[in-house]
Amino acid sequence: RKPRFLVLDEATSHLDVAKEREVNALVKRMKLTRLVLAHRPETLASADRVIVLRKGRAESVALRPQAEGG
Repeated sequence: RKPRFLVLDEATSHLDVAKEREVNALVKRMKLTRLVLAHRPETLASADRVIVLRKGRAESVALRPQAEGG
């Protein structure tokens, strides 16, 4: 079976920027929903939506400009 949902919790934090881009590009090609937990902005660059959590609560939600249109 193909998964429809993938959770990545700091999955690329140990990689340099070039390898992180490579991994992110491969994961992005997968046709599934991704939940990415990360601290580095570079990791979140390809996200359609970014939710900032503080003390266990959603503090803000940001959409990429192209994601807003659908």
